[in-house]
Amino acid sequence: MRKYLVGAIFGMLLMLSVTAFADSSLMKISTYLNPIHIQMNHSGKITSEDIDTILYKDKTYVPLSYIAQRLDSTVSYFPNGNLSVFPPTYRTITIDSVDIHDNEIKDTSEIVGLNNIKFEHGKNESVTFQIKQYKDLPIAAPYLVLSFYDDKNKLLYTQGLTTRLYSLIKGGYQTWYVLLDTDLSTLNSSQLKVSFAETAPVTYHKGELAPLPAEPTYVMNLKMFDNQMGWAEGYELLRTNDNGHSWLKSVPKELHLLKPDSGIKLQDYFVDQQNAWISKPPFILAREQETTVWHTNNGGQVWSRSTLPIIEKWEQHSTSYIYFCNDKQGYILLRSFDENKLSLFSSADGGVVWKREGEVKGLSERYPINFMMLTDLQGWLSDGDHLYQTMDGGLTWKTVSILIPSSYKASGFYSVSTPVFYGPDQNNGVIVLQLSTTEHQQLIFHTNNRGGNWTFTGEAPNTEPISFIPNKRGGILGTAMMPTKQLYFSRDGGKTWIEQVRLPENLRSNELLFSNDKEGWITDGYPGNVYFTGDGGLSWSPLRSVKEPTS
Repeated sequence: MRKYLVGAIFGMLLMLSVTAFADSSLMKISTYLNPIHIQMNHSGKITSEDIDTILYKDKTYVPLSYIAQRLDSTVSYFPNGNLSVFPPTYRTITIDSVDIHDNEIKDTSEIVGLNNIKFEHGKNESVTFQIKQYKDLPIAAPYLVLSFYDDKNKLLYTQGLTTRLYSLIKGGYQTWYVLLDTDLSTLNSSQLKVSFAETAPVTYHKGELAPLPAEPTYVMNLKMFDNQMGWAEGYELLRTNDNGHSWLKSVPKELHLLKPDSGIKLQDYFVDQQNAWISKPPFILAREQETTVWHTNNGGQVWSRSTLPIIEKWEQHSTSYIYFCNDKQGYILLRSFDENKLSLFSSADGGVVWKREGEVKGLSERYPINFMMLTDLQGWLSDGDHLYQTMDGGLTWKTVSILIPSSYKASGFYSVSTPVFYGPDQNNGVIVLQLSTTEHQQLIFHTNNRGGNWTFTGEAPNTEPISFIPNKRGGILGTAMMPTKQLYFSRDGGKTWIEQVRLPENLRSNELLFSNDKEGWITDGYPGNVYFTGDGGLSWSPLRSVKEPTS
């Protein structure tokens, strides 16, 4: 950015009163040349370029000569970037100029009109249009719904857009780019209808269930529900029906997945063999605006697509944490990228309809790393060195008091897990607390009154990650593994630990999972090898075997 001392006669180039500046031609002002990206859509012809504008007193001014001959234009400035242009930029001015045509598409109340509609077909279906706002937007119906029909007036596809996420101005224009979550390349504007709705439409998509190739990939977050069926994640949602020997990609192709180099990942959750959920944030490079939630209740054969009712701009640029108590009651927690804001959403019908409960209060400035809800009112959240509890469905949170035995000299927590509850009434639970000492000891605490208070029960055998899994008999099984391949079991909630076996040296582990005393799985994360034991870890056999590529 270059600084200049210029005469006020230069004000004629600014988007201000030219007369006022011309009368004071001897006045000098200190200003900056501010490089910025400008996109213009004039009657469907899109131009884009970088120009120098003037930055003066924290305001950006565009040369009038740039738009003087363009009538009926709408100029919008986005100092923090704009998802609607491509590629997305950090500072953007958009200029929209439209010649209204006879084929302008309006909603029945003529609140908005769509012009210069263009479709892009290919790997992703998308539509770009210029929208003009004629009347005030309906507060009670915040979704603009695009409905596509065939020549026989049969509905082909519908998708809702959250109008709060766009900077519409009454009487003005704006260019909208919409990534359509459909593979219908026959969509066009001839049978497009526009309406406003209180909630976004829910659409249903067929799952692909395509075999996962025997090549390097990620296999993580493994969760098995019996010795045959399980789920896993690897920038694809994976499902196995044969104990992990083979895996299926279990998402519809309309769900545009984010790759490892995108910097954003999907958040998923599983409660049983049939139900799985995916929370997908908007992907800036694809010019997306909406956060969508996908759900299957039949093992990935069919998926529903819902729109999370976000209302704040920061919620578009957020990390999500998803948790379901059962196949109906679920929650999504959004955290802003600057870690200063949190908002909570809930669903009571399995993730079809979502309600924004509000912004979360009572937490420290640190971001959450674990989140769980035991009931529709009671839940826990960990931000690393604090554990919080809510008793009102997540709207307010209070710090949980955990007393460390005096024999452990620690200034505080290094990390603390969210609880794992077990037993027929779910009254019993355990948490793992790692101390901020050089040894990083891991302490186990137990509750028998649903987290009313926590009692120290013992120390873990090492500092490696510990997993607790409720078993069918109402107890809980704990597993831990040393870097030296020693495998430990606890069958009393972490009070005592018994060395079960020493694992083979060539068994590289990224994740260890046991469903009971005998059956367990190990994954290496990448390139995606999976191993199984049926005898408590005494012997291991490869289920999925892939060689890591050599450079």
